[in-house]
Amino acid sequence: PLLLEESYRILQSYGFIGRADIYPVAQPDGTYHVVVDTQDRWTTQFDLGVSFDQGLQLDRLNLTEANLLGRGVRAEVFTRRRREQRTQGFRLQEPRLLGTRTDANLGWGRTRSGNFVELGLNYPFVGEVGRVAMRQIYDRRDRVFTYSAGDDPDFTNVLLPYRDEWAEVSMAGRLGRPGNLTLLGLGLTRERIVFRRFPNELEVAIDNDFGNTMAATSQVQDLISGQTRARSTTRVNLMIGQRNLRFERVLGLDALDGAQDLWL
Repeated sequence: PLLLEESYRILQSYGFIGRADIYPVAQPDGTYHVVVDTQDRWTTQFDLGVSFDQGLQLDRLNLTEANLLGRGVRAEVFTRRRREQRTQGFRLQEPRLLGTRTDANLGWGRTRSGNFVELGLNYPFVGEVGRVAMRQIYDRRDRVFTYSAGDDPDFTNVLLPYRDEWAEVSMAGRLGRPGNLTLLGLGLTRERIVFRRFPNELEVAIDNDFGNTMAATSQVQDLISGQTRARSTTRVNLMIGQRNLRFERVLGLDALDGAQDLWL
């Protein structure tokens, strides 16, 4: 049946599930019980990244658990450092918030010039039979924009802090039958850039060393001030699409899975 096939494909799409099987068991009264058998895979990941930019540098350090407490929650703590960029924080992703089909995302941490916040709620199309999808996203991040000082003998870079805010609300629906679906949607996005930490936290870097900075002088502040006008943009997005898709079960496509559903 279509709904059982869709359930199987949804289970297979979760990265923390290594194997999924759905099969019926006949009952004495002529009905069937549906048995769902899954096996999780190892989901703890550690990622270490280094580079050779002005010596050996630790670029990133990530610890991720993609199936926290066996509930499918993805938890991540990380630190990233690349030239002038500095970020430390955590993220949590819940694929079934409060037992519903809504996905939730939360992130928070520190940046070089402040902090960042990530919030998201996403109700996706459920397989090929889902008719409605909605998404709400908010992202606020304190960043730095780097200028090159050219031939100035006192410093090599100027670091301008700014805040970037971005929000989206979207909704879409699908018409037709599985395998021949038409998508119609409408969304609203809002982006804003402000320079609330200028001029007090404007910095200059010495000899391209972003760990060796000092406060910018009033002369440097005057040169940069013309680039600190706040900006904002609002967009209305119209979505139109066509989805013609079918699945074909194949055997022996790779050495790990005996049977797989291919998108065609």
